[in-house]
Amino acid sequence: ALAPKRHMDIYKKIQKARGSCIAGIKESKVRSVEAAAELFGLSNESGIYEEIGRAEAIEVLRNVLHKDMAYSVKIMSPEKAKNLAAEFVCNFGDEAKFYTNGEYGKPRKNPNVGPSWSPATEATFDTGVIVINKEVVGCAWFADED
Repeated sequence: ALAPKRHMDIYKKIQKARGSCIAGIKESKVRSVEAAAELFGLSNESGIYEEIGRAEAIEVLRNVLHKDMAYSVKIMSPEKAKNLAAEFVCNFGDEAKFYTNGEYGKPRKNPNVGPSWSPATEATFDTGVIVINKEVVGCAWFADED
């Protein structure tokens, strides 16, 4: 007999560590990132999401897991945040495409100005990563209020 799954899946780990967020995976063939976003209750307006690389996707998630977006309050250590981010991203194969909605996790021209983003929820702040990979769509999205 197979041993029972001892580890929590990455989506539950992220939710437990970060609190309220939209994290999960769905089987679906989507034609666009907007269609993928809609599967998770995020805005499907065009122009919100932009494609990013795998390393950038890890950085976006690391930043938003490490500190909240409203006040930069530490939620977990940078190491734990990076491990969760990498574990999420590693679920998806080489063909996966990653998307986000702003500058969280990217180097900014002016470090004194906060990141800009296009809202995908009703929250004051939101960002995350949507992944499209063949017949699977993944999401780790976070919203904070000020």
